Amino acid sequence: MRVFAAAFMFLCCAVCAPKIVQAQEMKVSPSTDRIEVTTGFDGADISVFGVAQAGHDIALVMKGPQRRMIVRKKEEVVGAWINRRSIAFESVPGFYHYALSRDDLAEEAQEIFNMKAIGLNRLDFEPGEGGRSVSYYAAFREALIRNKQGEGLFPLKSQQITFLQDGFYKADFHLPSNVPKGRYTIEAYALKNGEVKAMDQNGFDVVQVGFSAKIFRFALQDGLSYGLVSIAIAFFAGWAAFTFLRRD
Repeated sequence: MRVFAAAFMFLCCAVCAPKIVQAQEMKVSPSTDRIEVTTGFDGADISVFGVAQAGHDIALVMKGPQRRMIVRKKEEVVGAWINRRSIAFESVPGFYHYALSRDDLAEEAQEIFNMKAIGLNRLDFEPGEGGRSVSYYAAFREALIRNKQGEGLFPLKSQQITFLQDGFYKADFHLPSNVPKGRYTIEAYALKNGEVKAMDQNGFDVVQVGFSAKIFRFALQDGLSYGLVSIAIAFFAGWAAFTFLRRD
């Protein structure tokens, strides 16, 4: 319902107030400002609407909350595979996706894409430690991206931006069921002749609600009690199963 409301709002602006496009130059807005994760959550679709001056190309970047991530590499030691080497990367987005109005836009605006980190190969993961070669870091970086792609949190390719009317655009994104909770940002860029002519930023929140959210908060706020309760539940479940089977 919110998707249709957002689309209706932008189309009304296009018909009734075409001069607004030139006045504000660039605007972006998600179809919802809040996605709720409940028990049985299997992902969500979100649309991004925007307005820009006609004749411009558009690039959108969606990023999830950033966090520190450790990538480990297993090596064979005396017949057993164990973690021997690891690298910690700082400021890794928990989710990343992007959309372009043209597939060849990256080639035309390489400098801007590098500067704004548009595209997986332009994401800048800062290693937490130095003293290693570029190729050493690159191998772990590629492994991190592959793992994220396997989890559906990084894209295999860009999404397509479609123009509803001159200057008014839309892009669709899918958030998987394992999407991290937190604040998500949407960055929009209007490009022409390889330069950024206008930009805007907006965002939305992914929040956990319901009984699962209470358990999650309890585990974070009081880890010791959560662990003891978990052990007690596991002990009771084992005892109950043993008693039941013994009677049979």
